Amino acid sequence: MNPKIDIVTISVEDLEQSTVFYKQVFTFLEDSISEGEDHVALFLEGEMSLVLYERTAFAQMTGQPEGKINASSVIFSHMAKNSEAVDSILSSARHAGGTIVKEGKKDEWGYTGIFKDLDGYTWEVMSSLE
Repeated sequence: MNPKIDIVTISVEDLEQSTVFYKQVFTFLEDSISEGEDHVALFLEGEMSLVLYERTAFAQMTGQPEGKINASSVIFSHMAKNSEAVDSILSSARHAGGTIVKEGKKDEWGYTGIFKDLDGYTWEVMSSLE
């Protein structure tokens, strides 16, 4: 068996606000979003989903103390089409309330920028060398 990841679930403080943030940053179409009472599923390319789960419900589901749940040392990476798309995503993240950690710049892998979402999750946005 070759394992694969189909769904990544993260806990968020404010479900509505986080949903708006992700819609603005990655321009999800309404038909690629499924909303539940305590979570929202964002359907990504390649049959993968990112699920935003309200923090209290996440704690109950996982049996963890709510105060121990945070944006741990994980980085989500998104490959954009080109450097302009990287800059556009970073700009959208900033305007939606995210924090820019690293402005887009050329490096040895291509063109890369980093932002944190409303709950502190780190996103690397990159494109290949053009």
